[in-house]
Amino acid sequence: MTADTARYKLGLFLGRHETPHSGLWRYSVSLSKAIASLLERDNKFYSRILAFSSENLPSSPENLDVEIISDSFGLRRFGILTDLFYKTKSCDLIHGTANFLPLLKSSKKRVLTVHDLLQIFPEVDRSSFYIKLRSFFYKTIYKHIFKNVDLIICSNSQIKKDLKGKLSVKTRIEVLPLPIGEQYIDSKKLVNSIKNKYLLAFASKDPRKNITLVLEAFKKVKEKSEVCLVLVSNSFDVSNKLNSLIEQFEISSSSEIFTNVSDEKLLELYQGASGLVFPSKSEGFGYPVYEALSQKCPVLLGNKFQILEVIPSADPGLVTCDVTSCVSLVKGIFNLLEVEEDLEKVSKDIGQKLNPKNIAKSFIKLYEEILSL
Repeated sequence: MTADTARYKLGLFLGRHETPHSGLWRYSVSLSKAIASLLERDNKFYSRILAFSSENLPSSPENLDVEIISDSFGLRRFGILTDLFYKTKSCDLIHGTANFLPLLKSSKKRVLTVHDLLQIFPEVDRSSFYIKLRSFFYKTIYKHIFKNVDLIICSNSQIKKDLKGKLSVKTRIEVLPLPIGEQYIDSKKLVNSIKNKYLLAFASKDPRKNITLVLEAFKKVKEKSEVCLVLVSNSFDVSNKLNSLIEQFEISSSSEIFTNVSDEKLLELYQGASGLVFPSKSEGFGYPVYEALSQKCPVLLGNKFQILEVIPSADPGLVTCDVTSCVSLVKGIFNLLEVEEDLEKVSKDIGQKLNPKNIAKSFIKLYEEILSL
């Protein structure tokens, strides 16, 4: 089948990301692969993927092509702005899978997935001029997009509430869970290269991830435990800063950093960890929590209610703490190390509810509804 013979043309706009190792990029790739797989033998749709990178994208079946958007001189926010006017071949429906999408008339219907509103309402000091300017920039773009889409999809009821309450969005909003990567579904057991008992944590340049507090708390944990800390970083700049902090907290001998890890390596790290330390101040969907639980790895976090809304059975694998307190985080880490519950049911529930193909089917039904098939 070709674009000329297909009944409808679907565009998947995967958006711009700081790195192809970000959670949003992994989600977008996972969803595009699942949709491409389901539509491979479907004579209704011809799909076009628009992305800033070709990394890990699905191989092109007969009813799919890939279009790489320009890098906008390496300026991500400039790219986000110019993407609103991005010209591509005509689509009957375009789905922006990661907060943004083009708004030209080349697409008749538009669907947008909103993962979070952290760019508008950041969990940082909002008094600085830079933060105010950044919030204004994103709020202006979002409001324009929200008025010009036919459907907004978000991952939990709190985002829907904020869209309607804080931003007065009138567009139809549906709450649907978002898929984790297919490698987490019925995954094989991998051989772990790390022999010592360890906790896993994620680091990025975003201050809401709270990584400095994690290192401070781990220094105190090390006084009473032989556990090690494994840090996953999404850039070499972040890893260099982490090395300096690790030396500052004098935990170099019990810490290890992995940078830009592959999907398989990340799966291995989840499977071998005694727990995931994830004291983020705010999250959209919180992919690492579901990824960890899918591998029966318990998680320490600040608020579990958003997770329980999606996976009610996850409670035995969740430990909470005050993410602003080092004392509370230390206590939470020790509680995390004591989790002994069998997380088999949690893993199975995640494998069913967050399976990319199952979620892709829900998305395709919405596409068909919007197109009035």
